[in-house]
Amino acid sequence: MGKMNTVSPYSYFLIYFGIFLSVFCESIAYPMELMEFLTLGSSAPSIQNNLDSSLKTQSGFSIGGGISLVFRMTEHLDVETTILYLPRNYSKTGGSRLQTSYSLAVLQYPVVTRYWLSENFALGLGAYYSTGLGNLTLTQNSQPQVLGYNDILLTAWDLGLTASAQYLSPLNENMNLIGQARFLFGLTNSDQTENGSLSTRDLQLWFGIGFKL
Repeated sequence: MGKMNTVSPYSYFLIYFGIFLSVFCESIAYPMELMEFLTLGSSAPSIQNNLDSSLKTQSGFSIGGGISLVFRMTEHLDVETTILYLPRNYSKTGGSRLQTSYSLAVLQYPVVTRYWLSENFALGLGAYYSTGLGNLTLTQNSQPQVLGYNDILLTAWDLGLTASAQYLSPLNENMNLIGQARFLFGLTNSDQTENGSLSTRDLQLWFGIGFKL
């Protein structure tokens, strides 16, 4: 059984960055907003294998959740920092290979700058850092195994870009209903072997409630 993975220092950087923004934004005339949300995720990593060109991934679905702090910088611009817990599930298959399913849990720390095109709709761009929690479960022939990332030569952390579209519907003066779609484009090769690459390609749907602070 693999060793428990520790949280990378990069995750603390994003937390400290969010704290810095909260202090900085105290001098701005716009209120901060706290959002609590449920996330539906679909993972279908991009894969390339030099030994087996037929190898491909199949998407899996999961449910997670998190909290965000939103700092309004101007009338049309805000910055959102988030801590998100999300399981990720996907499968590898191809040729005569047995289908192998992967199940893991991650903490993600995205930071997104968003531009509001209207009072209700905004587009955003940003970056994310992700770190695996504990071990992962690998399943073949309905036989699950709990393994460490190092046991199967995968990195436990990931870094990439994210794009988002958000719709906001006011419930009252201090509360908003929020829906958001995000696409994550991983820049990290999680495959530690020399045989190819494995990079994040995830779609997320967020549904939550925002509270003005």
